[in-house]
Formats: sequence, structure tokens, C-alpha cells
Amino acid sequence: MNSGDPEKYNLKGFIPEFFPLEEVIKNGLGCSYRYSLEIERLISTVQGSTDLDFAVVSGGSLARRELAPWSDIDITIISIDSRNDADQISSFITALWDVGLEVSHTVKELSDIQKYSDSDLHVFTSLLETSFICGNFEVYEKWLQTLKSVFTVDLKMNLFGEFVEDMKNRYEKHGSSSKMIEPNVKLSNGGLRDFQLLQWIYILANAQPFVQIDGLSQSEHFINSIFEEKPFPVNEIARL
Repeated sequence: MNSGDPEKYNLKGFIPEFFPLEEVIKNGLGCSYRYSLEIERLISTVQGSTDLDFAVVSGGSLARRELAPWSDIDITIISIDSRNDADQISSFITALWDVGLEVSHTVKELSDIQKYSDSDLHVFTSLLETSFICGNFEVYEKWLQTLKSVFTVDLKMNLFGEFVEDMKNRYEKHGSSSKMIEPNVKLSNGGLRDFQLLQWIYILANAQPFVQIDGLSQSEHFINSIFEEKPFPVNEIARL
């Protein structure tokens, strides 16, 4: 990690810079994309010249490069042996907090992929969206290989069934009509979670997470991909 007194980042001060009102109105997703890249850059800067034995990857909206101004900054530490890496992991997380990056973090090992695919499909779903930030890239490559190896037909069907059940429960709580007067823009029928659900199903079909492309958020990458592949009618894709 960087030595000496670290520079303190004021993330609240970044909001006017990355989310000016006129630009948000024109291209809010572009604002979130640039903000996500800046957060990833700041996280990687904390590593400095230190060689890390683990990989640091983004999760959630940061991994999708769609980070909103007040969203949680979710990262995952991927370790081959988290006990051996415990001190280095602790130092890295402390360094992030010292510079004002109040991240939410989890620590995962390669064996957790199989464990959660067998025992907790909700947690397993969260493993489908990651993007490398810094650290040991070879560890991340092993993570992706292991993830791909567990995508059996049975797992895909179990996950799909879990997605459908979760969708039904969400509709019962937040509304199943697309014509609601005051919908929950994230959780109601036709909301953001449904759009993300389509992306998760796409990941299942391809048995691997999205590979990030410079200049595109995950949503843009997804839409471009299905326009090229045309898994369903173009007029339905255009509605997205």
C-alpha cells in the first residue's frame, strides 16, 4: 500500500463533477459509467506498488459500471487462501477507508463458487457480476474458469426457477402491473430489477459473466449483444 499520509478523497465532492444536472438529463448512464471508472481507478491507486496475492474485483452496480451517486461501493476480495492472505487483506481494506473509500467488501475463495451454487443461489447470483480492478489477475482468471465449470444444465434450471420465484415474490410486494401510477422504479413490474434479470439469464445461457468493454456499461454491452444475436424479435429488443 502507499506509504506516508494518504490523500483523502471526498466522494461527496465528486458528485457535482460527475453528475452535473444537464449531463444527467442527456446521458445519466454515461455519468454513472465515468463515475464507476473513477472509483475503480481510486481503488487501484490505493494498491500502489504493492504486489497483492489476491484479486480485487467490483460487484453490483460498480461491476456493471452503473454506479449511482449514493450507491454502495461493493468489492469482493478473491483469495486462493484467505487465512494466509488475512493480514494483507485487512491492510488493504484499512487503506481504502483511510483515503475515504468506504467500501462494502466480502472475501471469497474459489471453493465458495461450488459451495454457493449448491447451497445459496441468491449469493451465487451475486458472483455472476464481477469486474477486475487490481491485484493478482491470475487469481481472477482462475475464478472465472471455476465459475464456468459449475454451470451445469441442472444449475441453470435451478437458477432460472429461483429467478422466476423471486420475480413473483417481488411483484406481489411491489406491484405486478406495468401501468402503476407510482411504481417502484427498481422492483415493480418492468423496473430496473427486471432488466437486470434479463442480463442474469443471458449470463446463464452463455455460462460466463460479461467481459467489460471500454466505453460501455454492462447494460449497453448487453443490448448490443442481443441486437447482434437476436435471441428474440428485434422490436422487443428495441423496447429495452
